[in-house]
Amino acid sequence: MPHGAVVVGIDERRSGCAARAWANTVATKERRPLVVTRAPHPARVLGSLSERAHLVVVGAGQRGSDSALVRRSRCPVVVVPDDVGHGHGVVVGIGGVPGSLGTVEFAFHTASLLGEPLIVVHCYQEAERMSGRALVSPPHSDLAEERLLVAETLAGLRPGYPEVAVGVRLERGLPEDVLGDLAHDAALVVVGETRHGLLTDLVLGSVARSLLARGSCPVAVVPRPGPATLGP
Repeated sequence: MPHGAVVVGIDERRSGCAARAWANTVATKERRPLVVTRAPHPARVLGSLSERAHLVVVGAGQRGSDSALVRRSRCPVVVVPDDVGHGHGVVVGIGGVPGSLGTVEFAFHTASLLGEPLIVVHCYQEAERMSGRALVSPPHSDLAEERLLVAETLAGLRPGYPEVAVGVRLERGLPEDVLGDLAHDAALVVVGETRHGLLTDLVLGSVARSLLARGSCPVAVVPRPGPATLGP
């Protein structure tokens, strides 16, 4: 297989037209070879091909488009629903996790490639406290720390993509809920996935799994630094 190819996995039980069209668009715009593969065990085969691939694309609901492929893949995986709509904007979730810069850079690059604006989303939560016998939320903060985190994350990337319009959203709530809602109107949602046992990584892993299960729009899962899981 050519190094740096866009690989699309086709399940013969489903049409796979949307996934193939999405992969073809990226391959054409980036002038990369397109490799189409049909396999009885996509997670294992595509996981192996990902070591030389630039990108792996599969259809939502296909064998191998679940967390097994995400865990195995050495490159970003894009899962495309069969009934993909005409959403607008590339949405990327950031959480201040080490290694997440690559996720945001992938989102910038893809937004530029597709001619879409980039919506950067940071979710935060404020702990409730007891007041008498009732739980109450604290006063709304100025979100200075959250704004600083986003600004620092974007500082080194924005100059390289002057053509990409960037919007920032600070949203209170769980990432899987916030990003899941935004996915209904998005062209693509981008999240990161780390293969460690840290609690923060497990939370982000659950975000990726939740978005893949919903299938509202194409979802890109970008691997962060860490050893890939090669087990069954």
